Amino acid sequence: MTTFYWTHINAINLANGLAGNSATWASLAKNADFLNATYVPPAGACVIGPGDTTGAKTDATGSTVDLFRFTVPKDTALRAIEFSFYARVDGGSATRFYVNMDSGGGTGTQTVTATSATWHTVTLTPTSAVHPRTGTVTVRLGSGTSLAQVFGYWVRVAEADPTAGIDAAGAVAMRSGMYAADAPLSTERVMRVQRTPIAVVKDRPAALVTLVDGYNSTDSRAAYGTTETTFQPVARFMLPHSDPQKRTYRISSLWRTSATAMEAKINVGGYFFEFTPSSGVWQQTTVDLGLNEGLWGSAVCRVSSGAGRAMLKNLHITREPW
Repeated sequence: MTTFYWTHINAINLANGLAGNSATWASLAKNADFLNATYVPPAGACVIGPGDTTGAKTDATGSTVDLFRFTVPKDTALRAIEFSFYARVDGGSATRFYVNMDSGGGTGTQTVTATSATWHTVTLTPTSAVHPRTGTVTVRLGSGTSLAQVFGYWVRVAEADPTAGIDAAGAVAMRSGMYAADAPLSTERVMRVQRTPIAVVKDRPAALVTLVDGYNSTDSRAAYGTTETTFQPVARFMLPHSDPQKRTYRISSLWRTSATAMEAKINVGGYFFEFTPSSGVWQQTTVDLGLNEGLWGSAVCRVSSGAGRAMLKNLHITREPW
């Protein structure tokens, strides 16, 4: 994973008379394009389960099964989404995995035959800037296949060369003509170099916390759950240092219960968010935080009616675009 350190460059910091094709100017212009193409922090990444008996899995035959859910924050420029997952199957013929964005468009399929887990990547093409976007990984076992498992995944905006002109996020491609021999070094060109990194960093989605359990890992197989009627901690996490200034962060959670009803709370740095979630329905909220230091957080839940288990299936905390 590449780490970028960048500083605002004001027009006044470039000396008068600097040639348009000078090494200094060419380096600045190329760096802006490189950042635009390759700054793609993870929008979600999680180990779903270690070992051969866990992960998001199914042994159901003859039907399509939801393995797990995920979120993909929007980017204004609607770049392609790269989704990778670590999966295996047991015996039989080829098994097809489906990666679908439930909102915002985009569908990918991947055939898996290996009995040892390997990485597979599909590309999703968003059709709208709806936000937040959610998705589902489903599978239908091939003939004679007894088991399909996914142990982990990551998702991000795909790397791509900048498009000509100004994209929807406000980033501007430089191109070689901007630093060609005898090219004029105008204020407009200097401002492109200054503003493009700002536009890119503001717009690209970035995940701070990702917790995922198999969607159908119910009751005793649930990784994050309780049968208690008093609030119990089911997950703890830490939000890493993100930005020196206050930013808006989105908290997306998905809960299921085998009881009649459940209640849940998420604590992020002293902020508490309470839910009475419907089973299998995304809960969305936002909060403004200054993450110049890391913050501890937790998720708690309880069974509020009937007998059964209250379960956390997904928790995603992502940096919102400005």
